[in-house]
Amino acid sequence: MLRRAFSLTELVIVLVVISVAAGLALPAYSSATGRYRAHGGAQQLVADLDRAAAHARTTATQVDVAFLSAPDRVEFSGLPDRLDAAVDHVLQLEGDPFSVRLVTADFGGSAAFTLNELGVPSSGGTIELDGGGRKWILDVDPTTGEASIR
Repeated sequence: MLRRAFSLTELVIVLVVISVAAGLALPAYSSATGRYRAHGGAQQLVADLDRAAAHARTTATQVDVAFLSAPDRVEFSGLPDRLDAAVDHVLQLEGDPFSVRLVTADFGGSAAFTLNELGVPSSGGTIELDGGGRKWILDVDPTTGEASIR
């Protein structure tokens, strides 16, 4: 006799195998998503610091950068927001889309620094972010103001 269908037992076995595979893959996927979002927050911070230095140079004005841990955000006084030039730019690190926690920001004992009219910071320093089960360290060069992730 020619058999043209699967039995209920065969279908249940396939569903169990797929469920087990999905159960094993889900934690790895979730962890990777968190790391990706956190790294995106670190990259956005580097881009915003570079934009602040460029703005200070092109407009010959100072930009004050302050790191606030509650809530986790970075305020750029003197740097217009991309969407509304009437307000200063603020980078929200907590919540969507980044979900990053600002652990520390140290610029010569302060959690803030100023970019002068040439885009040079008043002090170099480091910023530590935590997200996605990983820590991200950002360095701000004291002579050029360039930010980098290590």
